Amino acid sequence: WLSKLWDRTVLSFSKHVAQNWDHGRSYVITAAAIVVAIITYGAASEWAAGEIAESVEASALADGATVSEAIDIGAAAASSTVGTTIAGVVGGAAAGAASAAVATTLSGGNLNQVLHSVAMGAISGAIMGGVSGYYGNSYPVSRIPATALGSGLASSATGGNFKKGFEVGGIQGLMAYGWNQMRNYTDSVAKDEAAYERWRLNYDSRGSILSIGDIDELHGAPSAFGRLLDKIFTPLWSHLETDSPQGLTGQYVWETSIPTWLGGGTDGVINGFINDVSKVHDFYEGWNYGVQGGVPGWWDRGAAFNSLYEIYGVAGMAPCAVYTWAALNPTAPYFAQSTHR
Repeated sequence: WLSKLWDRTVLSFSKHVAQNWDHGRSYVITAAAIVVAIITYGAASEWAAGEIAESVEASALADGATVSEAIDIGAAAASSTVGTTIAGVVGGAAAGAASAAVATTLSGGNLNQVLHSVAMGAISGAIMGGVSGYYGNSYPVSRIPATALGSGLASSATGGNFKKGFEVGGIQGLMAYGWNQMRNYTDSVAKDEAAYERWRLNYDSRGSILSIGDIDELHGAPSAFGRLLDKIFTPLWSHLETDSPQGLTGQYVWETSIPTWLGGGTDGVINGFINDVSKVHDFYEGWNYGVQGGVPGWWDRGAAFNSLYEIYGVAGMAPCAVYTWAALNPTAPYFAQSTHR
């Protein structure tokens, strides 16, 4: 009977995993490529901006400017429309090439296929990165057709269909516009919190309000099931973040334990991306936000509801992260089209 039990449990599960690996592998490959695209785009665009600033500073010093004047001139050049566009092109090209290389390699492509995908990814990423860099942190309606046009041109340049690329870019433009509306909502919530407790309002190096874990929890007690969830997730949260004064969310593990060249640090790419995701996730949970007893936060609607709301919040994290990447990363249109092909 032990043999039969083994066959029906361990062996059966192993066969099931093997049979479904090919299907699941595509998700693993996509996830890996997305992570590479996020980190590479941030690192490469920041490097390009730094190079622009240093080059202009050196030129200003040669022309007789003081050190402080030269630094200001360099910073202005890097943050100008021309500077951000160039940085976007460099970051997009690097991200497109790196993520395409990872995806093709993990999919079993040969050297020629990898090199071809790297070239196509770089071209598409450069075009879309240029659009992203040109607009920067601004999301007017005009950015939607500009993104669509850029994606169409990128698709044509990489052997695809202009119309299909235009459609995909239009979708990304709409998603980016939607992300900005969600950001506006989340930032307004953070300001509500700050009116109650001023120390909650903090900004990152990009000037974006830090909204990771910045909203008060439910005021009421969870049900027995909610307490079970707390037992499961509390150890995880304790490993992800450190303590800080006044109970404010402290530094997370990606800020303290991941090298800056891999996107770690308070002003690193990873923290920036997760902060961008928080704009969507807080909007996703926002229908249950309000002021209760003079304290802003998520509403207490009873133990059973509170427990279900916790599950709802955790379940939305991954979809919100995917939405944010698809809306903001210049490599997303190329990824969507190459996967379709």
